Amino acid sequence: MVNNHIIINNEQKLVFDTGSPLSFHSLGHIFIGDETITVPTSLPEVLAEYLSQNIGCDVQGLIAMDIINNHSTTISLKDGFLLMNDDAPFGTEFCNLNMSRSLGGLLCIKVKVNKRTAKMIVDSGAKISYISPNFVNGMKEENNVEDFSPYIGNFLTPLFTCDVDLLVGGISYSQQFGILPAIISTMLFLYGADGLFGVELFKRYRLQIMNGRLFFPPQGI
Repeated sequence: MVNNHIIINNEQKLVFDTGSPLSFHSLGHIFIGDETITVPTSLPEVLAEYLSQNIGCDVQGLIAMDIINNHSTTISLKDGFLLMNDDAPFGTEFCNLNMSRSLGGLLCIKVKVNKRTAKMIVDSGAKISYISPNFVNGMKEENNVEDFSPYIGNFLTPLFTCDVDLLVGGISYSQQFGILPAIISTMLFLYGADGLFGVELFKRYRLQIMNGRLFFPPQGI
């Protein structure tokens, strides 16, 4: 982890980003085990140099849902591992929503935030989680933090502590959410999403991803 970003540091240094539909590498290929995958050398508005500058360490690109979705990907930040194994059994499924096609293969789950149903994109590349302003109406701002987006640059967001119910496994807890700038918030609204879970979800739980769906993996994996 570097500045709340998941960095895969094997032969290549890549950001693990479930919030991007497309991967890239500055040299045009990514290695997954013995597999070599050809990818773009950059994405529109996104260069490896830009990510390196804003994350605070040198990275060569990002591994995104076009690759993650084609493997059974299990990640545990607490245990310090990421496993991409096509034979791994599935665990307990979240309340996954069938929005993958419209969202370019991104993960979207149904949860409750402050006791209201919310459709949330799962974005491991976001260092902060975000929610629509109408979920925090009347709540007190706690502090402001800086974040960045390749599309609009750096920005400040207020933080609010909200109650979260994952609607799976009886799991509920409180966490902080920011408010996205209007232009990005509008993009989420057009996709039918109310917000996004950032890296916080991955810091709390071991998770498994396959074919645009999110699972709690079986014990022992």
